[in-house]
Amino acid sequence: MSDTADNNRKYWDVLAPHYQEQTEISLDEFHYGPLLPGDAELGLLPDSLDGLRCLELGCGAGQNSIVLAKRGARCRAIDIAEQQVAIGREFAAAEGVEVDFRAGDMEAFEVEDKGYDLIHSTYALPFAADPASFAKRIAGALAPDGSALITTAHPLYAGEWLEVDIGEQGVLIEDYHDVFNDIRTINDFETSSVAKFHPIHEVAGWFTDAGLVIDRLLEPRPLPFDRVQSEAPYWSEDWLDQHAELTRIPIVLILRLKKR
Repeated sequence: MSDTADNNRKYWDVLAPHYQEQTEISLDEFHYGPLLPGDAELGLLPDSLDGLRCLELGCGAGQNSIVLAKRGARCRAIDIAEQQVAIGREFAAAEGVEVDFRAGDMEAFEVEDKGYDLIHSTYALPFAADPASFAKRIAGALAPDGSALITTAHPLYAGEWLEVDIGEQGVLIEDYHDVFNDIRTINDFETSSVAKFHPIHEVAGWFTDAGLVIDRLLEPRPLPFDRVQSEAPYWSEDWLDQHAELTRIPIVLILRLKKR
């Protein structure tokens, strides 16, 4: 296990119970990130999931895998944090579905484990130590007619909000080609995790170099404020506090990819 993966494991094992308690994540609707519309509106999943082999990488508690399993998919879900996986197993049991949860490094899943109809990952790519290699591993594990659905950090979200004129704010990116890292710490800085922001062309390049084609590219806006709590499949009070800013810049980049 790489140092990056080990730091992520320690961080999320400590944070998992609080994160899952404070964040509302649907077990009935596929999510793409905080405050955003779910797949019922964005429409990126296959029309039918019945019998499809699906793999989720960096799954957290696997809510998206549980959603797919409830729709007939055969799901495996991998996360670095044993605590996240343990919570996911409890969720799956309560929902009456089977998900093959695995605790381990998402960048090191077995390359022999191929033929997935859908590989999906929501906001895990920023934590990858070697995203180019990770993209190649994903491409190699897809079935010939399979697809990958990758949600990652949008580089504009790394910007700093500044007042640019009286009563007006804008986002400062000092160097778009070298965006800073989001270093997250808990326990008085004893445990840390790093999420890396990358320019869009770099993210696209990793996957196209791996032999995949970008079928869809989205930078979705949040739902209107008064619809978030009733319709957003992923939200929290802390995220709601950022709603005004996130209507002006995207928080995530979504890629749907297919083999050439």
